[in-house]
Amino acid sequence: MNFSDAFGERKISFGDQVRIVSTELTENLGFAGLVGTVFGQTIPSTSGVEDVIGLFDEDYAVNVFFDERDEGVWFSEDLLELVSRNLGQKITIDGVDAVFTLDESGRWKGEGPGLVKQQSWWQRFKSLFKPG
Repeated sequence: MNFSDAFGERKISFGDQVRIVSTELTENLGFAGLVGTVFGQTIPSTSGVEDVIGLFDEDYAVNVFFDERDEGVWFSEDLLELVSRNLGQKITIDGVDAVFTLDESGRWKGEGPGLVKQQSWWQRFKSLFKPG
């Protein structure tokens, strides 16, 4: 699973640890210098996200979750500075019996009984003709 497939190549991606850049706006709002984890990315015009902090030069926003505040906030990407890719981190998704790990290539690799093993077209085709 690669989130760049949905949003194109971005400097910041799901799961990254980021620092909020210090600007007059982020200082006034109390976010300057805080470090958080990217929990989401969106296209506000189609998702309905309205409260985005920062310049709105493009139709794209990043949700950063701050553990110490127990809060997620939407920012324009220009206000985010990459701290770490968090390689090796693990996440789960409610309702899916699997664990996803961020590997060295930056892709999320899923393992567990809740994932359907993908078959090649040939394997699917052969399964249609099983003797029975």
